[in-house]
Amino acid sequence: MVRQKAASDESAGAEVQHSGERICEFVIALFHGMGLQNRYATLDELVQFMIRSLCSEPDRIMQDGRQIRVSTHTHRERRDRDVVLSLQPSQLHPDIAARLGGRRLVIRCSEVYWAPITSGRAKAWKTILWLLGGLSSVVRAFVTMQRWQRPDKQDEQEAARARGRSRSGEQAGEDRGQAYGQMESLAEVWRLIKLLTRLAVVIIVLPLIVMSLSVVVLGWLAGWAVHLASRLPAIMEINRWWEGLHASVHDVVANPWMLGDSPLLQQSTWLALLAVLLPLLVHYVGTAVLVGSVSTPHSGNDTKRNDRHRRARPAVFSCFLLLLAIAYWLVAGGCHQHWQVLTSQMQASADALGQLPRLHAWAWLALSLPLASLLALLAMMGLRILREGCSWQRLLGFGTGLVLIAMALRGWLAGDSTGAALAVLLILAGTWLALIHRGLLFFREYLGDVAAFVSTNENDDMFRLRREILQFSEEKLEQVLGRDLMPNQLPDRYEASEDVRRRAPNVIVLSHSLGTVVAYQALCRYFERLQELDRIEDLNTLRSGQRRVGMRLAGEMQSRLKLFVTFGSPLDTIGMAFNALHSGKPVFDRVVSNARYLHGSPGVFAHCRWVNWWHHGDVVSAKVLWHAGACVPENRKYPLPSPWVVNHSAYLLSKQVQEDFRREFERLL
Repeated sequence: MVRQKAASDESAGAEVQHSGERICEFVIALFHGMGLQNRYATLDELVQFMIRSLCSEPDRIMQDGRQIRVSTHTHRERRDRDVVLSLQPSQLHPDIAARLGGRRLVIRCSEVYWAPITSGRAKAWKTILWLLGGLSSVVRAFVTMQRWQRPDKQDEQEAARARGRSRSGEQAGEDRGQAYGQMESLAEVWRLIKLLTRLAVVIIVLPLIVMSLSVVVLGWLAGWAVHLASRLPAIMEINRWWEGLHASVHDVVANPWMLGDSPLLQQSTWLALLAVLLPLLVHYVGTAVLVGSVSTPHSGNDTKRNDRHRRARPAVFSCFLLLLAIAYWLVAGGCHQHWQVLTSQMQASADALGQLPRLHAWAWLALSLPLASLLALLAMMGLRILREGCSWQRLLGFGTGLVLIAMALRGWLAGDSTGAALAVLLILAGTWLALIHRGLLFFREYLGDVAAFVSTNENDDMFRLRREILQFSEEKLEQVLGRDLMPNQLPDRYEASEDVRRRAPNVIVLSHSLGTVVAYQALCRYFERLQELDRIEDLNTLRSGQRRVGMRLAGEMQSRLKLFVTFGSPLDTIGMAFNALHSGKPVFDRVVSNARYLHGSPGVFAHCRWVNWWHHGDVVSAKVLWHAGACVPENRKYPLPSPWVVNHSAYLLSKQVQEDFRREFERLL
């Protein structure tokens, strides 16, 4: 299927070339940020961002959809999806169309989706310890500040001054050298303190405070639950279970609420069972929050995944139906008891309405109302199960919640304040327990990515995650740049790589949040791999007869990489914190040497423009000053449409950012 599609694409390309149509093609690679990302959701946002930035009527183009084509290709036995935009000059912004000169613009958007590598593999407690250790870097910055003035640092300062003079003249070089020297001063330490404090308050301190309060509240609720449970004769009623099982089918049909009054389903008995099962069930409720993917307009077909790991099995669904039946009988029994009290009061007062036969119908209606509400909840849950599937954790958690709500309603209707209060306390305890579990998920699934990627211990599992992320990112760059360095590569794969390299000479890399650090280091590592090809004695994996192939490919990569865009980037913060933590070490090991890409000026950005979008309301982003080198990043501050703290993912929605990208894109034409 893939080969047939590739053959059809080649034939289509030959027809375009034969017809004389001129095409300007770009390849855009997007590195997403930290946390579990919905597959292709970020790619969909990128496509909408490109349309709104470059087109004159973006809404009409997105509704039409004919200019958007989804292509599937296989790279190293891994299935990826790209979105290709084919825009005519009449559809583009007038300034873009004027620069193209009648050429058709083709943009291939690709996402470096590395989130599944760290999903569920990072450790929550290791992440918390890493975060607490990161706060100590501020203190270490003060202690080791005097030791930063080493000869190697002085050499780096002189090299930075020389690069500045060669690029912008003597005066600019002096300013740049002084700015680089200020990174070793007290002012730069104070800047590090402000950045880390801002990150610590929002990302570390507040979640820890919320989780601590949750533990306190959970303990208080558990104490009250134990106190109330001790007042219920749950143990004594266990011996009366068999009385409820001996109810005949005739009695059940005649009195549908009879099972609600049986000792088997008394609330005190089920409280004893739920007290044991509830912690096991609620423990997995929060995991379903981050499970699944979404369907986007451009990748809906690809979201048809194998649901056997997510869909509930028949046994689990039967347990859910059992929980639903228990909830119904609990509510029915409570309604029956409540109606008996009401009827006795009406008869005692000689009310005329008590003699009317329609009271029996009203009794059935009173039983139907709670049943209708429960069935409505079941219908909503069933609709979700039919549409996209549901995990068994969420299914059982939902059923347990129904039972607890039914217990509280039954206790309130029957006038049992103790049982109702105990059920409410269990509901609150389960809610707080789920909140604590979700807090741990936040530390593991989001901040765990950061802890894994900046890990420096090669013997740690977290460092293996970092290595896998970089390896996957380099493979994706090989696909985007059209050069596959895999040993013993097949000839057809090499030819496809050469075809991509010839067709797309313009590459733009966009990165967000932690993805900026991933993209930065992946580009540097890939550039070094190209340079190291000249040191390989056996070049049979490439074409024979080539000499100095590494330098040629490295220079080609420099010329093809046109624009590097970072937004919401913590590059500066991570770089300064890393330097503060490792500045006192006399010898840098191999991991530290690799991480020192953050401090150098790699040659991959020699002919590339670097634009950094940031905003002071975004606690993660900051100006990029440490990574200037030969390519000085342009820090541009733009307002974001979202509120403070939650605006970290709102850069692509900002109109000012879209206009700025359009101006940068014009400079590349």
